Amino acid sequence: MFSVLRRKRIKIDEAKSFWAWFDTEEEWIIDCISKNDASVIWEVDKRIKAVFPYFRDELEFQLGFNNGRGEFFFYHDYRKELMKDSAKFGALMTPKIAGRWKYIVEP
Repeated sequence: MFSVLRRKRIKIDEAKSFWAWFDTEEEWIIDCISKNDASVIWEVDKRIKAVFPYFRDELEFQLGFNNGRGEFFFYHDYRKELMKDSAKFGALMTPKIAGRWKYIVEP
């Protein structure tokens, strides 16, 4: 009944779980990127949706890896909730991932 009044928010436990998975699967992720294997996109998409369950549209992101450095672009499309929560999401990267990957929030 009062769900309409609830604030839309990121699921912190799911965000931590996402980055732990990313850390564990980094080699596979990099391999898929280098081979243009879309299976990594589907897997990231499935896992990232759990982090932002309030967002019903498609979440947009892009991954790249060159010269030993990765880039994770997250697009918020000027949506207020995503703008705020995408920064929180990036701040939860594991130290290992944060050392090799740059998290970039874009409109």
